[in-house]
Amino acid sequence: MSRRKLTLESETSAVDPLDKKHLQNSNNLKNVIDHNIHTKDNDRIEEVDSYRNESNKANGDGQDLFNSNFKFNSFDSSESHSEELKGKAFSPDEDNGTESWHFSDSKKKDTKEEPSYSKSRMSSPVESSPERDHDNEAEARRNGSRKSKFKLFSKIKVKQNSKWFVYLMFLRVYVTIFIGFVGILSIYWGSYYARTTRYKNLKFLVVIEDDTVVGDTQPYIGNSLIELLQTDEAKYYGDWNIYNSTSFQGMAAEHENTIGEEVLRQVHHQLYWGAIHVKANSTYLLFESILNNSTMATTDTYIDCYYETGRDMSAVSLYILPFLQIISKLFVENSSLTILNNFFADNSGSSTSDAKTLILNGIDALMTKLPFNFIDNRPASSSVILGPSEMGLVYCLVLSFHQFNFSSKIHAELNKKLKAKSFLVFRLLSSQISFFVLSLVYCLITIAYRVSISEAFGKSGFLVLWAFIFLTMSALGGITENVALFIVARNRAYIGFWIVFFIVINVSPTFSIIALCPHFYRYGYALPIHSAKEALNVIFFNTYKDCLRRDIGVLVGWIVLSNIALPFSLRACSKHMAKQATKEKKKEADEEIAKEKAEKVAKQSST
Repeated sequence: MSRRKLTLESETSAVDPLDKKHLQNSNNLKNVIDHNIHTKDNDRIEEVDSYRNESNKANGDGQDLFNSNFKFNSFDSSESHSEELKGKAFSPDEDNGTESWHFSDSKKKDTKEEPSYSKSRMSSPVESSPERDHDNEAEARRNGSRKSKFKLFSKIKVKQNSKWFVYLMFLRVYVTIFIGFVGILSIYWGSYYARTTRYKNLKFLVVIEDDTVVGDTQPYIGNSLIELLQTDEAKYYGDWNIYNSTSFQGMAAEHENTIGEEVLRQVHHQLYWGAIHVKANSTYLLFESILNNSTMATTDTYIDCYYETGRDMSAVSLYILPFLQIISKLFVENSSLTILNNFFADNSGSSTSDAKTLILNGIDALMTKLPFNFIDNRPASSSVILGPSEMGLVYCLVLSFHQFNFSSKIHAELNKKLKAKSFLVFRLLSSQISFFVLSLVYCLITIAYRVSISEAFGKSGFLVLWAFIFLTMSALGGITENVALFIVARNRAYIGFWIVFFIVINVSPTFSIIALCPHFYRYGYALPIHSAKEALNVIFFNTYKDCLRRDIGVLVGWIVLSNIALPFSLRACSKHMAKQATKEKKKEADEEIAKEKAEKVAKQSST
């Protein structure tokens, strides 16, 4: 069974002169030239096989992590990788239909010219050679035209020196950018699409303790609020889960809390975005204060409204607090007159002078003191927190990529000096050390602007913040490095699309309430930035700590997965780069052979 071999030609002179007796017959000239070329090819095959076997024995089969002589490439933006590949010789081994590529140093061979490549079959020296397949392309190049290399327009043939070739290049660039950014930015825009129709996904707790008759006074406040929250106008702003004192008392008893403490616990444990608590006997106390003209009649003892800014600083200010304020306004506007009428109906026996006094007192109590008493259970100590807790995470992603980009030249140099296993260990350790230092810089900048980091962990807050920023950058950097290896190996221009795409898919479900996004954006729970943001909320605001277990699991999972995938990414990309370099050199060799043959034919024709 014949094997295909990629032969290394390092000819220091032109093809041997043909015998004059063969030149007499011009019809046989081309066949004679092909025969001489293939004879030299077969000699070169034996020479390359012998050299390759000696090189493999010298290097040792166990030197590489994957039992091959691949060296991992760092794919830096410079031409160092291309120059390195120029000094390498590649040869494929086919065994059962598969190829394994070996690298050998062409500088060791006794040749003065850069090696060229050609493929031939060992079975027949006169069989058609691959250079014949490239005669048309070489001739087209000499004539100043070629087929477009762009896959998008691969069937269009244009002249390289024509204006249409330039137009085609511009068209390809613009179409690529248009398609890329339309697809990427649509993900971010889509997170806001039809958001008003999903306000009902926001859950709020409503506990009505004013649900019993005290004396002759009916619970007008509690009943009015229940009627309001059951209207379509109120349901537009959220899902209102209403409990009376009896049903909610059992839930509070399970945690050994009072009703007020249980309301705070459920909001803090992020079961609800906010809560409205109507105190017991609120209607009776309000009517008594009106009758007695009591200065103690204050609304903060009647209706309390709880929320936590620390859960999501932007979302609470944009949605949660405004929605609760709207309900408070609707309650005062729609229910105050009903409550006042019921009050006068219950006190219809008062004199005219007393009635006037009651009206004035009632209007003052209802219109100025009946609105909700808003209580922020986790307020923001400073607006500066918005920087490190939200946008700072995007900068972590960008810095993690630049760590990979700036280190590429160092990786390229050490790649030449270290064995495969040593180089792999170096890549893993160097990345983690870089993330460790960068995360420290992030934390130092945070405390430099006097952001409080002691709310949840006291004096250990700095170390906890440092640990979470390190995990975040390590997770983001690991993903970016693996993906960037594949992109840079094929087309470095697309690395910008990846960075924008990675930012968008992380930011879309993170800087918005996932409950207000389409169901597709539930993937955000598994991404690093969303988990990092929740962890930072715990550090800066002392929010519910139970979410840290999930956040740490997500971040550590991405780190482990990225480090496991890195060796395979390096190997796959090195193999791809090697094959690309081999194809380019073979193409150059075929073009050189075709050019040489054409010159021979022209020379013999002229003689």
